[in-house]
Amino acid sequence: MAATDAYKKWAKENTVVYSLRFQKSTDADIIEYLADKPKQTTIKTALREYIKNHSSAVQPTAEEEVENISAEEELEALYGDLPWDEED
Repeated sequence: MAATDAYKKWAKENTVVYSLRFQKSTDADIIEYLADKPKQTTIKTALREYIKNHSSAVQPTAEEEVENISAEEELEALYGDLPWDEED
């Protein structure tokens, strides 16, 4: 296996590619800002800063204990017995 084949295999198993398209008319500020900066590093840094400052943007991991309740259970917890639960 050539080095490039090995790298392609590694990259496929270990990386994800996201492609972004910017519109010149509406994203001119972003285009100008990124023009003289390393794009990947700048975008990753901005996303990490956003995540750090907006903890709700982070989805819980599988290891974290998250209580999953249905919308009906949540309403019942907030308001008590629901009208459709009552027997005639």
